[in-house]
Amino acid sequence: MSDFNPHVDEAKSSLAQLNRINLDDPTAHKEAILQCQSVIDALRRPGDKALESFTTFTIFPCLRTASDLGIFEKLSHGTLTLQQLAEQTGAASSLLARLMRVITGTGVVRESSPEAYTATPTSDILATAAFAAGFRMFGNIVPNLQSFPDHLQATQYRNPSDSDSPSGIFQSCFHTDRSFFQWLAANPTIARDFNTFQTTKRNQQHWSDSYPVWTRFTTGGVDTLDSDAPLLVDVGGGMGHDLRVLKTKFPVPLQTGQIVLQDQRSVIETIPADLRDPTIEYMPYDFFTPQPVQGARVYLLKHIIHNWPDEKVMDILRNVAAGMRSGYSKLWLFGGIVPEMHAPRILARMDIVMMVFMAAMERTERHITELLRRAGLVVMGVDVVMEGYGVIEAMLEA
Repeated sequence: MSDFNPHVDEAKSSLAQLNRINLDDPTAHKEAILQCQSVIDALRRPGDKALESFTTFTIFPCLRTASDLGIFEKLSHGTLTLQQLAEQTGAASSLLARLMRVITGTGVVRESSPEAYTATPTSDILATAAFAAGFRMFGNIVPNLQSFPDHLQATQYRNPSDSDSPSGIFQSCFHTDRSFFQWLAANPTIARDFNTFQTTKRNQQHWSDSYPVWTRFTTGGVDTLDSDAPLLVDVGGGMGHDLRVLKTKFPVPLQTGQIVLQDQRSVIETIPADLRDPTIEYMPYDFFTPQPVQGARVYLLKHIIHNWPDEKVMDILRNVAAGMRSGYSKLWLFGGIVPEMHAPRILARMDIVMMVFMAAMERTERHITELLRRAGLVVMGVDVVMEGYGVIEAMLEA
């Protein structure tokens, strides 16, 4: 154990600092996680850590099986013993015991006593229909996704950048000549689960809760807002769930046309009546074509650019820039912002998912800034609103 003594001292120091961290601050929250991870890393033997890297693949199928059996939903009603789980699921108790060892080892479910299991806030989330759909979707996808090392080797380890190529990374891993979205359309069961899983984003804390929306509308570049131009254009805004939340941040009454929701015609035309807001203008639009709304105060792109490789992102940004008014219009980019060091694990892993699915990526602030510069835009500010995610505000270069 002598080799571990310096690391133990480091762990003690990290633990001592946790009491001084404000967990409501995204930066401080990230620091707390890093400190906790450093404690665990300091106390674990290198050999154990190395061997674990070969067995992490077992976690997802165990969680998927538990989801299929409804275990998370059943535990949400109270602690259950192994025998009770076996009776309620019809699965062999000997099998369940093996699955639950893996699941409790992740912290998703808590062992309250030998062969007794208690829900956690995480397992309650996994019990929802949206996450059940996510388990089914990724269960159909993970086997193919894990073959990407073969594609990288075959292409001399070039960074994937062509989402439409018949020999692209998605096409290679999934044995298809279609792009991800074309493949999804041809697999309606997986597509349905994909769309259901996407609703998990709406159940999380909204980014605007930590972003001064109205303040940013009314400051920076203007004395008064132009009443003849739209206030906000949500480009690729889907069904408008996000836009309806943003509306609540406006302290003034809105007229129809001041807020515009844009997305593909197939999306706009399927928005149900009960989700339509009379103050929102619904506009079919493909962001790979020129922006039809000119001179709006803010154009919003949220979770858009991580779906596309750089050259496609440039097309999107140039089309937005062509609609902006110099000295007045702003572009808000909301999404992942990968830090130069200590990237959040979920963001780093999502970057690999985007690489395989769409030859796309999560990007650093420096990378995004360079893409904006190439599109004739300059960054005016960056706000981290939750760990790994933030809003980058840009305007046309003077």
